[in-house]
Amino acid sequence: MAPGLPQRVRKGRIGWALVAALCLGLFGAFAWGESVRTVRMTRQGDWLTVSFSVADLLADVAPEELESGLPTRIALRITLRREESADAVRASIRTCEMIYDLWDEVFHVHLEDERQSRWYDATSRNDAVRLCTSVRDTRLSVRGIESGRYVIGVIAELNPVSTQMLEGLRAWLRVPSGASGEGQSFFGSFVAIFINRRLGEADRTIRFRSEPFDL
Repeated sequence: MAPGLPQRVRKGRIGWALVAALCLGLFGAFAWGESVRTVRMTRQGDWLTVSFSVADLLADVAPEELESGLPTRIALRITLRREESADAVRASIRTCEMIYDLWDEVFHVHLEDERQSRWYDATSRNDAVRLCTSVRDTRLSVRGIESGRYVIGVIAELNPVSTQMLEGLRAWLRVPSGASGEGQSFFGSFVAIFINRRLGEADRTIRFRSEPFDL
């Protein structure tokens, strides 16, 4: 798989990640009925790296749908919260868009989070799905967080739809490496005021959390 960005695919994609973030209702909604799944975590200094899979989000999607030439979109809200709390203390937004190029017979995959926005070309459907559903390097700052029991919460949505856009939503999460995390804390307060409900619908939504762990 090699990075690539055809001009005809680029058009109309700007701002999608912000729409997806709104659909996820970033801090306002608690993940009712969430299951417990394996989430791998590695801490290095002030950063917690989390890895997991949401491959089952596409379990009921027919191959013909993925190869129709229409975009398939996945939006992930990844949060760090206290074990018994609904309030996130840190968060990350990850979005993926997958488009099958009927002419070139290749999947164009766009991945975006606070640290990167990158296109890939995948020559097989399995590779494209893996790029969108395997999360391996999402990082959350734990600097300044009080000691205690925490969980990683995940909300994954397939093809979320929103009627509103709040520009700069993801920018509040772009805290420079080594920062104290104050930007994320302020962001949480900001979003709590304006986004306190589900703003969109999706073809499918899954919610889960990790086993509790100590920080």
